[in-house]
Amino acid sequence: MLLRKFVSQRLAAYYSQPANTVVGATTLATSTKSSIAFSSLLGELHWKYIYGNLYRKQQGQWLTPVELFKPYYSQVFANYILQQLKTPLSSDCQYEAFEIVELGGGRGTNARVILDTIKNHQPDTYHNHLLRYTIIDVSSSLQDLQRHTILQDDGSDAGSHADKIHFRQVDLTDVAEGKQYFFESTSESDNHERVRSFVIALEMLDNLAHDKVRRQGKQLDSNVLLEEARVVQDDSLMQQEVFVPLEDPLLQTIMDVAPFYGVPISKQATWVPSVACGLLMQLAKEKQLIDVIAADFDWLPPQDASPEGTTIHFPVHADGDPIVTSMDGVDRSSYLEASEDLLCDILFPTNFEKLSRFAKRVFQSENSSESDTIVHVHKQADFLCRYGPEQIEQTSGWLTGFCPLLHDFSNCSVMTVANKPGLAVAGSRGPIKVKPR
Repeated sequence: MLLRKFVSQRLAAYYSQPANTVVGATTLATSTKSSIAFSSLLGELHWKYIYGNLYRKQQGQWLTPVELFKPYYSQVFANYILQQLKTPLSSDCQYEAFEIVELGGGRGTNARVILDTIKNHQPDTYHNHLLRYTIIDVSSSLQDLQRHTILQDDGSDAGSHADKIHFRQVDLTDVAEGKQYFFESTSESDNHERVRSFVIALEMLDNLAHDKVRRQGKQLDSNVLLEEARVVQDDSLMQQEVFVPLEDPLLQTIMDVAPFYGVPISKQATWVPSVACGLLMQLAKEKQLIDVIAADFDWLPPQDASPEGTTIHFPVHADGDPIVTSMDGVDRSSYLEASEDLLCDILFPTNFEKLSRFAKRVFQSENSSESDTIVHVHKQADFLCRYGPEQIEQTSGWLTGFCPLLHDFSNCSVMTVANKPGLAVAGSRGPIKVKPR
């Protein structure tokens, strides 16, 4: 089995569990209000005490920035979208509507907050120009929770957004491999050339399957297959790595486009974000007028060793090794430990410098001029300061000014891609007009 297939299957099994056991929350699913009195924070120690209590009380294995800092964290991304809509990407770029596509929707909180923000602050934009908000997720249990979060009317001004929200259960590995289209029309009248698309991926890159390549002498010629090996002692089966000549079409294309994803001379092997790269290539093929916003970990700490008594065939150490954590909160030494009996989260750090270079290359290959694609990478705190000054103020302690929204998740970055086709669409009514906030 090709390595990314194995990782993809193990992650799909992990996220097929009851949603509440995986992604935690600090308040009820239908509430977009924070349960934390940020203005009363006395400093970092006070925040760590509050965070510790929240983490112990919630049921899920993880608390994401979306849940921990709701609604403020998601509001910043809504601000970014509204700001991008306010100024056309180019003088010739015209479109009639826009859509938002979120990859891996978590509990649905991010979608709910973004829809609330656009509707409350820019009702004309929401009602007349927002075509749809689509959540793409492989987990049916998470999509059930997302429906409950977004479609349940909690009495707020925003309502349920039932006429805007759409759900697709899709394996993004299939999309990356070209087996399935990324965009799907909801009616025959949809014209993708007249719709501007915003693709959002928050803490999604770390859970997209990777491949591993290995240097053998001076030649980079291998990727990883997995095979079952029988353990003599107890006659059980386990997975082990087997390196074979590189023949996989997706991985070969990535290497052709971006040789910098090869193994450095100083390393024995390295991980390649093959599904993330495949998605970017598919997006570039399917759509011209598109923005991508991805926030994720740019670094992860070394994980703890597996528990004593664990029998495992250790894989080749590689640059960008993931953290593997089982449902009991214990770190495992290798992704090979993940199985049907031991459900594990597998998190990869993202090298944003390489991914941004790759994004620019693949989008430029579909356009005639270099200026058509603008790619930026910000540390997450810098991005939040730039597009969410109001949210920073609302999450800062009044006495000390300490802001956990900025200081937590310091090992995260945000990549934005704005693809700007140079030709206007014939017959278009012109760019969307959005009021300044």
